Amino acid sequence: MNREPLLRTAVQTPEPVAETAAKALVAPSMPREAPAVRAIDTVIEPAPMPVAELLPIVESSGMTLAQTDPQKLAAAQARAAELQPPPMRMGRERPVLQPMEETPLQQVETRGQG
Repeated sequence: MNREPLLRTAVQTPEPVAETAAKALVAPSMPREAPAVRAIDTVIEPAPMPVAELLPIVESSGMTLAQTDPQKLAAAQARAAELQPPPMRMGRERPVLQPMEETPLQQVETRGQG
């Protein structure tokens, strides 16, 4: 069994244990800054692939392309919106609270004497 290559590999790639430990000790005590949030000025829209280009790729992989007609989908969504009434919130009936007494409070002993 030749152990020499294993020793060379271990010596050539030392792990920076001291640096990692020092960073770990310093990191919790230092307050972290919140990452900067950048505003996006441009809206990125998906670029759909034309069906004529997509169809040969789909068929070569052994799949079948199924599409929904956008006009039929819009008509079905409009009909569904008409048929479905808006949701009504059914709240529970609140119990009537008894009026509070304005008399001063009295301390009552609840332990048995004896």
